[in-house]
Amino acid sequence: APNNSVLVPSYKPAAPNNSYLVTSMMLLHGATEELDSDGRDVWLQETFDLIRDETYNVIQERASSFHFDVRVGFDEQDVVEGSRIFRRMLLQKHDATTSSAASMGSETPNGYLRKLQSSSLQIKFTTTIEINSEYDDWDPNQMVAAGFKTAIQQEDYISSLKVAKSASFESVESMTMTVDGEIIT
Repeated sequence: APNNSVLVPSYKPAAPNNSYLVTSMMLLHGATEELDSDGRDVWLQETFDLIRDETYNVIQERASSFHFDVRVGFDEQDVVEGSRIFRRMLLQKHDATTSSAASMGSETPNGYLRKLQSSSLQIKFTTTIEINSEYDDWDPNQMVAAGFKTAIQQEDYISSLKVAKSASFESVESMTMTVDGEIIT
């Protein structure tokens, strides 16, 4: 089982502990089947590594001494038809009033029709972040989302899944993600 926590640095301040639960959903576009146990382990480790690193980056920019712990829990997965879920997410993102792609005009992202026609693997997960520091006003959603916001970050993440040699990710072309109900990609 992957090690899903990190303690940095070893000094633990006396400040109160801040504990956050962040629910997220990721769509891996092009995936045609649910993850097997190896694929799930790869997904957990790669996702944990990215969220842990981004959490560290956010905290260390601000806090002089801190201790933190990150855990990623795999809640559920399902292969979904692209048109149903992607259309709903796209409409939410662009505040469209109709489900017609044509009505979205120039706001329609490249690849819209391809995503509508392909299946996607939907993964729901929960991230637990615990922080001891002199601050108590952290934005845990930002910590979870930070490593997935740009197209380059998403491509790097998908590449890291594919490099792990799990057949589960061979057909993944792109991704979409929500953090606490807000679309970030």
